[in-house]
Amino acid sequence: MRHEIRNHSGAKSRFLRKPEVLREFLPASPATLWRLIKKGKFPRPQKLEGITFWNRSALEEWADSQSKGK
Repeated sequence: MRHEIRNHSGAKSRFLRKPEVLREFLPASPATLWRLIKKGKFPRPQKLEGITFWNRSALEEWADSQSKGK
């Protein structure tokens, strides 16, 4: 079950931080998350001014490909 993160206006957030990624897309430890990223099996995050975040659409594409067995 996916939980939707909503911003102050009630719209889905376009960007997610690590806790939201682990809660919504990859219920695993932070170490497993980084291991999968390093192996190229999970989308890489972006950084802006020292803040690490993931684009929701990239994660949704990844989740869709996982459910289709790609």
